Amino acid sequence: MADVAQLVRAPACDAGGWGFKSPHSPHSSRFSHFLRTFDFRSDLKFYGELSLLRMFFRLTNGRADQQLRRNRATQYFSYPDWKFDRLRNKVTGHYETYVDLVTGAWTKMRIEVSGDKAKLFVHDNEHPNIIVKDLKHGSEMRSGIGLFIDNGTEGFFKNLSVKHSS
Repeated sequence: MADVAQLVRAPACDAGGWGFKSPHSPHSSRFSHFLRTFDFRSDLKFYGELSLLRMFFRLTNGRADQQLRRNRATQYFSYPDWKFDRLRNKVTGHYETYVDLVTGAWTKMRIEVSGDKAKLFVHDNEHPNIIVKDLKHGSEMRSGIGLFIDNGTEGFFKNLSVKHSS
């Protein structure tokens, strides 16, 4: 288990794929949403501090019995200036959406990044679940990727791949 993002140095990644599995763990907090994230264009020195673009999953929201929670199963945000709460307040629903997530099952996802645009694909869907046409750090930020598991939870990642466009 980790409580910080683990950065992987990858030059200017344009696409990536990975899977994750998040079992209910006896060590998990009952208040946890079983958060899993994929950070891209992550840099510890961009603008003098940690900066990253992130797609994240709230696993317990995918099949919640409250529609608002379901609609917030996955989300994009940009740290440090455009965190999820700021985006949610300024442009409600624009950077988050429903995805069918099952705690304890492997979830396959892929992100395609080009310039200042990103698309998130989940479960081998042909069409993206989230389309971001205005990545908040623009197209100039180029650095590593990172994986994150929420505090107090247990999770696993496998089959990480990074492909560069030609």
